[in-house]
Amino acid sequence: MDSANKHILRDKHSLATPLLLIIVDELGTEALDWETEILWEEMDRMASDIPSTNKDKVSALALAMTTDRFYTDTNTFNSICSAIGGSDFPVNFKMFDVPTLEEIIWSVHEVLLHEPISRGENLGDRFHTNVRVFMKVAISSYGFLDAPQPLEFLSLGELPDVGQLDKPMMDAIYANEKFRRETIEEYITFRYLHLIEQLKVVKLVHGKTDGLIKQINAMMRK
Repeated sequence: MDSANKHILRDKHSLATPLLLIIVDELGTEALDWETEILWEEMDRMASDIPSTNKDKVSALALAMTTDRFYTDTNTFNSICSAIGGSDFPVNFKMFDVPTLEEIIWSVHEVLLHEPISRGENLGDRFHTNVRVFMKVAISSYGFLDAPQPLEFLSLGELPDVGQLDKPMMDAIYANEKFRRETIEEYITFRYLHLIEQLKVVKLVHGKTDGLIKQINAMMRK
């Protein structure tokens, strides 16, 4: 295996997509359906000292791509978001693990790279009601009045007793949301740029990353 690929596998800052591309290039697409223990054993044969969090990222993205549980099961959704989002701790896919808002939004972005929205499709239709409710609660708890992209299909509802608030209070609320929205957008942009850097380093035998990089650049321009 190319030394650059081994470095990606060992780097705890590597994102899920380049990690999975290396695994599939080396082991074939059938690896996506393997039991977790078998997949991780094969990864250990490919390179030593792979962080457990990187193994979680691979398992999480594979699970999102091969099942509908990212969209239909709240526990699985949370675990996948924690893993793909870059949790510093190993993820227990059998327990309820609450991800941060940044982890949720980035994970949806990264999963959509591999399962893009079709023309005329409403992303919200993919998500089961329970998952949608969880996302609404999580986003509202961060002070958002409207869900940030790509979760704008979520209706968060109006502020309670909004008519009773004076203008300075409303200005403060909207200023807070504007700051939080810009912070999230900057974070997503940073992650995309980091992803592009990693994809340029990856050396694939059975393909290229050029198309994926173009797709990412197109998404960043939206």
